[in-house]
Amino acid sequence: MPEPAYGPEYDLTTTDVMDRLIEAYVTLRRMPAGRLGPTSYGNAWPEMREEWSDLVSRLKSPDSTQKGRSSSPLPPPNQVSRMEEALEWPMKFLPDRPNDRMFIINYAAARSAKMPVKSIAHVLGITRQHLLRVRKRKLTVLTRRINRHWRRGN
Repeated sequence: MPEPAYGPEYDLTTTDVMDRLIEAYVTLRRMPAGRLGPTSYGNAWPEMREEWSDLVSRLKSPDSTQKGRSSSPLPPPNQVSRMEEALEWPMKFLPDRPNDRMFIINYAAARSAKMPVKSIAHVLGITRQHLLRVRKRKLTVLTRRINRHWRRGN
């Protein structure tokens, strides 16, 4: 996916903002859970060596749990930086609108998990059309504040 142009010389649209937030939550899902690196406390014993038969049986069982990280690669550093920037937007630019902030955060998280708009609307107890109108209104406020911030050069 090509990186869209944005910043002081370009204005973001509501679609750009939502795409960045969804991308941020997808990247967040790819991040490793738990701690990477050395532990401060623990033992120095090496892990037990696994036998070939153990590995084969783990492949055959559907509910096997893998040790360590999942097989998906870690996101690149520039994608992590974009994620951090986008996840900060609702908190930074909507401090006076907690309901808008929570709506945008929850909507983006649900969409990043491939949840259909109709299902999100059902969970909220509103129609799909009303959900889309509310989303557009709340995203417009966020987008205007982001663009105003970038135009001022802060």
